[in-house]
Amino acid sequence: MRAHLAAPALIGRALGPADPTGAAFLPAQWMTGTTGGAPWRMSPKGGTQALADCLAGVVQARGGDIRFHAEVTDIKMMDKKAAGVILADGEEIDAGIVLSDLDIKRSFLSLFQWSGLPDGFARDVANVRMDGIVARINFALKGLPEINGVASDNPALSGGLMIGGGLHAMERAYEDWLDERPPSAPLLEIAIPTLEDPSLAPEGGHIFAVSAQYIPTELHDGVWSDVRRKALMQTVKDMISHHAHGFEDHIVAEELRLPSDIEDQAGYTRGDPFLGQMSLDQMFFNRPVPGFSGYESPIKNFYVCSASGHPAGLALGAAGANAAQSILGSLKGRRS
Repeated sequence: MRAHLAAPALIGRALGPADPTGAAFLPAQWMTGTTGGAPWRMSPKGGTQALADCLAGVVQARGGDIRFHAEVTDIKMMDKKAAGVILADGEEIDAGIVLSDLDIKRSFLSLFQWSGLPDGFARDVANVRMDGIVARINFALKGLPEINGVASDNPALSGGLMIGGGLHAMERAYEDWLDERPPSAPLLEIAIPTLEDPSLAPEGGHIFAVSAQYIPTELHDGVWSDVRRKALMQTVKDMISHHAHGFEDHIVAEELRLPSDIEDQAGYTRGDPFLGQMSLDQMFFNRPVPGFSGYESPIKNFYVCSASGHPAGLALGAAGANAAQSILGSLKGRRS
């Protein structure tokens, strides 16, 4: 029971099961609703791409322009205020308000001249702890494997699976991560989104979306070679197969993204899923940095709307919604 309660508080966080801060993350996950006795999951029909398409459609319907492959390298400044963005090809785009969905480090340490930031601010941003600790693994399956002791129509499966052993096993995996070693038995959180949305796979097919906890960004004795990547994948398959006999026979495709891959592909510093670790000293009024805990930054007209702001990973999308409300409030103030 203790392991069952501890596991959801650890995924994505640089914490072990004995660390005191972990229990603080349980209420947000277990009190917002349940399905079959498991934490409630929010998953848009059609997957996250469908949600992105919907949001893009709203922006475009209201006259907005979405540009791809347009890397921003600098924030245009005027009278010590953000006045637009400068692209990698030199093009300048003027704007009354600039929002960044990058993490706090990339927002300020990459887009601004440090000398133009308030005294000590660049240092505070540089000191924000970001740690890659989760690998994302996707398995495309030709059918739902039989899970030991669980009927295939059990509604609790929609809440996902946790595989990780007891607290001692989680602590050992955490120690492996601290030592920058591949864990012998990572903590696994498995979502099966196709149970609620069959459109994500061909008829009869399913997806196992696995978050493997305690995967280090770097290894103490080398790099994540192809051999080590394959070994990690086999470890994960073996752990799942122990509870779902014949699991590997159902696999038709697989994908592994280590924290370093997530950094390269998604732009999350060190692959941190929450764009800043959720320890007590980096939460609430200390997020993203002490002294600047709102969404408007010390640079006028520049806002950070990513999960680097409050409430981080406690509520998906909440930081962006809060930032939007902050901007709307500032605009009303300018008009009055």
